Amino acid sequence: MSVSHPPRLSVKTEASLSEHDGIRVLVLTTRVSPTRCRCDLYFASRLPGPDLAYRLRKVDAGQDGTDREESAYDVNLSDPSCGCSCKGWLRHGHCKHVAALQLLDAKGVLP
Repeated sequence: MSVSHPPRLSVKTEASLSEHDGIRVLVLTTRVSPTRCRCDLYFASRLPGPDLAYRLRKVDAGQDGTDREESAYDVNLSDPSCGCSCKGWLRHGHCKHVAALQLLDAKGVLP
């Protein structure tokens, strides 16, 4: 007799970039269950240098993101070995921050 298991939920990340008075806000939405999403807000600023790299700073460090110890992450899209400074990237080699910025880059909306 085989036991049927529900399909594993794949993490789905959606991202949009909003700009108001020169301040860019990344709206990052992640599906965390079939019926629930998590929405986090980050101030997004381009880091100086030749790489396509950004600093994402939580709008509300007490509420946004899943790591309460960190208030900002550096994300490098030009060098895959760098990726992101978050615990997810360091542990698993992928994260929602890189996924979100890659989506926005593919749409051509990153400055």
